[in-house]
Amino acid sequence: MLNKPLNPQSCQTDVSGSFFITNYKLKINTKMSNAKKELLEAVRDTVKIKCASISNSSLENEGSKKVLKLNHSNDEYNGFLNSLDFEYDSGYGGQELYGTVWLEDGTWLSRGEYDGSEWWEHNFLPDISAECL
Repeated sequence: MLNKPLNPQSCQTDVSGSFFITNYKLKINTKMSNAKKELLEAVRDTVKIKCASISNSSLENEGSKKVLKLNHSNDEYNGFLNSLDFEYDSGYGGQELYGTVWLEDGTWLSRGEYDGSEWWEHNFLPDISAECL
């Protein structure tokens, strides 16, 4: 049991030998990512984005959903990417980004998530099985 207040400037031992740490920084397991950069890395300039719908659960307002419509212009595309130019915690904890990005080659990106850690997953249509031919 501590019998004196914590001193925020040092790490001390009290008279009874109980050890207490006072000069610490609370390190939360965070991994900050830029949503725009992460999406562009997932697409890798090899496939064009056809359309997209991405929402950010950490924004508590109506503008948290970002949509890029079919047949978008270059200005709309650039505006969409600029709307994703924000940092979010992609590490452990609650998932923050949700959505789907449809690509011109028929594949799509969806959000992968495990225990709050999240990423873009590239999805491909499976081959048609022989029994369906």
